[in-house]
Amino acid sequence: MAPKKKLTKPLHLSTVTIAVALTSNLGLTDDRWECFTESSRLPLSIKQRVRLCSGARSDAPLRCFAQTYLLGLTADQQITLCQAASSDAPARCFYSSLGKGITSDQIINLCTTATSTYPIQCFDHTAGFPITLDQRINFCANSSSEEPFSCFISHINSGLTWDQLLNLCTENTLIS
Repeated sequence: MAPKKKLTKPLHLSTVTIAVALTSNLGLTDDRWECFTESSRLPLSIKQRVRLCSGARSDAPLRCFAQTYLLGLTADQQITLCQAASSDAPARCFYSSLGKGITSDQIINLCTTATSTYPIQCFDHTAGFPITLDQRINFCANSSSEEPFSCFISHINSGLTWDQLLNLCTENTLIS
């Protein structure tokens, strides 16, 4: 009996060690599960909780959701805004966007990928240029610094069309 205990215990530990190593290498953590279980206190369906927490790498989606809770958004709008959050930046961006003459859905499009409040700063800077509201939102949505707007303003007299200039200077986009 003693040899069996010695064989099964190391085998069990090895299996656990391998499983932990595999999930660590894949980037899978308990953050998603913790987000999902913590979200049980929110008035969300299981489907909504899964959507909010899929891909979570911290409690940021929950913090973002909580910060936007009293804004009159639907749960689905809050989830869209917060599901990819790596900080509370989407919520801060949303708050900074209030009163700018854009709808909640437009603000969500602007702020969903925010890592700071740069998207709304970019949006403010592009006011007055002959580009549409949607172009401003799309251009500024991925801004994580002043670089896109600096590019835009630096090359405004380059002879490029407005669309070409926006495409050239937009941060983190792929053009098909």
